[in-house]
Amino acid sequence: GALPDADFYRAQYADLSKGRQYKTYPMAQYCADVYVITGLGSRGLSSAAYCANLLSHIILGTTPPASTRILHALHPARFLIRALKSA
Repeated sequence: GALPDADFYRAQYADLSKGRQYKTYPMAQYCADVYVITGLGSRGLSSAAYCANLLSHIILGTTPPASTRILHALHPARFLIRALKSA
């Protein structure tokens, strides 16, 4: 997906570990026109085509052929958010 603006995430979501309601946070910001597919791991050969298909739909602004749950599981900022929650 779109490359997250890590500085924005750290500044705006620093208190995620304190249990603040998600609706009170500003919308996330991303680096303009920069997209990534990373962390494919040992099954990257089989998952790369699927992820590329999802990414092409995201870039083109069309509905990706995946559930919201899958898109959240593959979100590029998932590890950054996890780190902020446990801080």
